[in-house]
Amino acid sequence: MSSLKQQVADYLSKNPNAMTLEIAMHLQHPEGAVLCALPDSFVRIFSAQRAEEILTEISQWGMFTTIIEKEGCIFEIKDRFPMGILARGYYNLNIQDRDSTFHGHLKLDNIAKIAFVSLPFRGKQSYNIAFIAHNGQTIFKVYLGRDENNELFPDQVDKFNAFQ
Repeated sequence: MSSLKQQVADYLSKNPNAMTLEIAMHLQHPEGAVLCALPDSFVRIFSAQRAEEILTEISQWGMFTTIIEKEGCIFEIKDRFPMGILARGYYNLNIQDRDSTFHGHLKLDNIAKIAFVSLPFRGKQSYNIAFIAHNGQTIFKVYLGRDENNELFPDQVDKFNAFQ
């Protein structure tokens, strides 16, 4: 049997507009594993040890759409990604800004990898940062923002592409 990386590449060559959840279902692998197996031109993988650094960095980039998919249900939060602080075993989002609508608690130990993904979505270029669990599932994704004309924010694209 061919490697997952080869299976993903083959699937994308036949279905260039496929969404990663669709690929995962077809190949019967967790979405996070599929993200990590994307062709190198579509993905950069970072160690979980950089999670706090990446979260702090993107909190300075402006508006995003954060996606949480659970059991086929998709939740979207359109807001800036909040700053956080480590306390009691969690990276606690937006503790200081009580007026913001985006709050939560991230268990950084549950993150295995972080994928910076640049893959077309519904015919448009799309960029997201996916936080992947040890079991290969995607915990959540942060999509770069778009303006009122549905165009990506160029400064976010530049920061995404420059991130090392």
